[in-house]
Amino acid sequence: RDIQRDLLPKESPRGAGFDVAGFNRPADETGGDIYDFVPRADGRWMLSVADATGHGIGPALIIAETRAILRAVGRGEPDPAAVLGAANDMLSADLDNGRFVTCFLGTLDLRAASLRYASAGHGPLLFYTRRDDRFEQTPASGPPLGIVEGTDFGPATRFDFQPGDFAVITTDGFFEASNARDEQFGMERMTDVLRKARDLPAAEMIEVLHAAVCEFAAGEPQADDLTAVVIRRD
Repeated sequence: RDIQRDLLPKESPRGAGFDVAGFNRPADETGGDIYDFVPRADGRWMLSVADATGHGIGPALIIAETRAILRAVGRGEPDPAAVLGAANDMLSADLDNGRFVTCFLGTLDLRAASLRYASAGHGPLLFYTRRDDRFEQTPASGPPLGIVEGTDFGPATRFDFQPGDFAVITTDGFFEASNARDEQFGMERMTDVLRKARDLPAAEMIEVLHAAVCEFAAGEPQADDLTAVVIRRD
């Protein structure tokens, strides 16, 4: 657990009116989720959220490998779709049948206020436009990593942030959290909570969302790992 916690990023992207935060809470001592923020030499940031099947020590090993691959490839490749393609080929050679990793990967340009991203089976992704007070749920651009070698995840999608806009990327532990009646928290509750918290700093938005999920579960044990990233332009 301590080793896995040390793999989480020590700093977040800052500047140009942007506020970025991440959150990770495994269901067991170790988990199969991770998020990462990696500064690039060109001034942009590589952001990722990944979720290996299951939780516990086995998925923790897989997600550590996934993080290492994304970092190694992403430092020299600016295209998120190409990074996912390379990571997919490497993981496909390593993972047994039935094991896979969903992954969101984006390149955040603070100066251009834009995010280019691709998703390997990870979604829905939430993008909020303050001007229209509207959420858009973006689906994945390809299957999870580690299933089919040679998968194309392009082209990358671009989102341009206006003041007040934000993006929320979570693992399915948030919206699939269940209460004693076996009801799921769901995307509608998620968007309602995030809309009410839209003026809070990114870290506080995640805290409010996590608290809402815990309240909804009403004492039920955490069934899956919880990971979230919020990218917000003030």
